[in-house]
Amino acid sequence: MEYKSESRIDSTSSLRVCQNCKKDFTIESDDFSFYEKIKVPAPTFCPECRFQRRMAFRNERYLYKRTCDLCKENIISVHSEKSPFPVYCNKCWWSDAWDARSFGKDYDPSKSFFEQWHELMLTVPRPELIAESNVDCNYVNYSGGLKNCYFAVGCDKDEDCAYIYRTFKSKNSQDCFGMQESNLCYENIQSSKGFKTNFVENCENVLESTVAVDCKNISNCLGCINLRNKKYHYLNQLISPEEYKVKREGLGSFSVLEKLKKDTKDLSLTLPRRFARTIMCVNSDGDELVETKNSHNCFFVIKSENLKYASFCSNIKDSYDFSHADNSELLYESANIEKNYNKLFSTTCWFSRDITYSDICMSSQELFGCICMRSKDYCILNKQYTKEEYYVLKDKIIREMDSFPYKDSRGIIYKYGEFFPAELSPFAYNETFAQEYIPLEKSEIERNGYHFMNEIERNYVITKKTEDIPDHINDVDDSILNDIIACAHLGKCKQGCTTAFKITQQELNFYRQINIPLPRLCPNCRHHERSLQLNPMKLWHRRCMKPGCTNEFETSYAPERPEIIYCESCYQKEVY
Repeated sequence: MEYKSESRIDSTSSLRVCQNCKKDFTIESDDFSFYEKIKVPAPTFCPECRFQRRMAFRNERYLYKRTCDLCKENIISVHSEKSPFPVYCNKCWWSDAWDARSFGKDYDPSKSFFEQWHELMLTVPRPELIAESNVDCNYVNYSGGLKNCYFAVGCDKDEDCAYIYRTFKSKNSQDCFGMQESNLCYENIQSSKGFKTNFVENCENVLESTVAVDCKNISNCLGCINLRNKKYHYLNQLISPEEYKVKREGLGSFSVLEKLKKDTKDLSLTLPRRFARTIMCVNSDGDELVETKNSHNCFFVIKSENLKYASFCSNIKDSYDFSHADNSELLYESANIEKNYNKLFSTTCWFSRDITYSDICMSSQELFGCICMRSKDYCILNKQYTKEEYYVLKDKIIREMDSFPYKDSRGIIYKYGEFFPAELSPFAYNETFAQEYIPLEKSEIERNGYHFMNEIERNYVITKKTEDIPDHINDVDDSILNDIIACAHLGKCKQGCTTAFKITQQELNFYRQINIPLPRLCPNCRHHERSLQLNPMKLWHRRCMKPGCTNEFETSYAPERPEIIYCESCYQKEVY
């Protein structure tokens, strides 16, 4: 039976039912004003389902060996050899050897727009990776300006780093998530301006410290929480420089390091946590916000204003429902954006304006339903039109998207104003960012009409079990470089486990230099374990837990969690 999303009360009510999950969601009066400003109808999917649908078009970490369909060179790509469309190496894709307009299609009013868009997508060459201006880098995606980096995603201007995610202007570091302007760091999360720091989370200006949470301007500290302007502390207690040196040297032991992590976590449950990690924000709610104004339900946002349902972005204005974007304005239902203006229902477009329903379009303007265009304008379904013809046909298609909508395999209706149906994604659901934040079992993926990728058969011959790795880094000799090491998860997790991994000479040198034991998990599992330490991108209404305080707030700490959560003023009184 066809499902229709409609108001529970009347056409002016803000209470709606999501087409996808069937749950209620609210559209505020300010939301309607924004939709009117950009001339789009109100959404029929709830915010979480809208995010999930967009992220089903973003593959960050599943990379494959294949050949370029133009020059036949071996490449690494987010698209496997089994992909139904051609894939070019970046050198060929950016060259003048081909023109995306040669794949252009006439609009056919007898077919739905999304059906025609998908037919076009199956013919146009796609780039191997989304990466530019990188030097001596392997396995990097959605990244630029890197030098000598290995397996980096969403990064910019880093050097000599490996296994990093959304890390900027950093050097000589590994296995970090959301780090900025740091050097010689390992397993850091959402931290900045660190030097020789390991396993620190939400810290700033930290030197030679290991395992710390929400600390600023500290040095030579181990296992500390909420400290400001302190030196030589262990589990928040003052120690001598000599004691620090002994304890720090002991952290080359895996068992000693794990005990410090556990003791720090136990300590953290006795101390207050700030309800939200925000810095210099005005009239904004969410988490991981810096210099953000008039923004709501936002996460990992820097220097932006007038946003809603935004994540992983910086320098954005007047936009709703988008993620992974920088230096743009008037975005809606879009992702993977750099320097765009008026971008609607599109993904992976850079240096462009007035783009609608398009994918991987660069330095262009006035495109509708286009794929892999560069420096073009006034095109629809990759076919060139005059300016006058473009506007007439664009308006016609928008009208006919309402009168002749697309219906997906579940019977969900897609009119103008909806992002692309997830079943049209060039990726399998479990290859994408959507699986990382909204994980689904195979049966759920297929029931929802998404594509499912069967796990690659791995026939690794394990030569070293996890329990056989030497406990202390000083006891590891170079023979480890020849071993295939079993991941401690053994493929039984839901984190894209590769079941085994190897240690390179560069990694081994790094672990020895910073006196940290070898990891027991494969790179994918290490990344996902870091992600799990972050709060979910959801908000709950709660009250400050400081006795006598009646302040209320929106927080990403769920009510059932064990942490002690304080409002901003109560928290500041505790830590300063």
